[in-house]
Amino acid sequence: MALRYVLSALKITEREEEEQIPEQQQQDQNGVDDNLDEDGFLRARARATARDIFEDRYALVDHLSGKQCDGCAQGSFYEIQKVWSDHQGTWASAWSETCREVVERLKAQALNETRNDLALERIIKWKFLLPTLLFHKPPSPNGTKAKDLKMIVSRCMRQYDEGLWKDLIEEYERDIIIAQGLHHEEQSDDNKELSTIRKAADLISRFQLSKARMINAIKRIGRS
Repeated sequence: MALRYVLSALKITEREEEEQIPEQQQQDQNGVDDNLDEDGFLRARARATARDIFEDRYALVDHLSGKQCDGCAQGSFYEIQKVWSDHQGTWASAWSETCREVVERLKAQALNETRNDLALERIIKWKFLLPTLLFHKPPSPNGTKAKDLKMIVSRCMRQYDEGLWKDLIEEYERDIIIAQGLHHEEQSDDNKELSTIRKAADLISRFQLSKARMINAIKRIGRS
């Protein structure tokens, strides 16, 4: 009887100790990180509060996923291939500051017993997102002229320098929405063209060549 009580007490103690293990440590023991998606990218978190951003300015990226920051999903844009000479100093400073912050947070995590994975996660996201924020070409059905693009990049550089990072992210998110709209329009145009081709092919298969030629002529007029 006494032995049963002792074993019961030991089990209760073990449960209490397990409950006291930090969540991150339990994840490490299980070999699973709940904040990684099936492809190993960081998941999006809840949007940061004003207090979160005050305590850590890189919290601005909390609501973005690793795929979005890396340009793998809903955020893939063409970027300029060469930075204009009058912006190279600003870009070098921005990039070196980001890389230095990555190193500092890695060091802090290694030295501190209470790991702060969220701080490291934020700076990793920011490191991948920064070039897109500053250098991505805005979505446009007709493209963007080099002169206009330089003005856009200059504005982004100025926003970075002035600490208007929230504005940079909001403009990036707005461009994602515009790009998605243009993509849907392109798909709609492709579907219309495919439908026209199918109609013409159906008429030809029924030897109605004059009607098929008429459809093709209407299609050419629509393109002119």
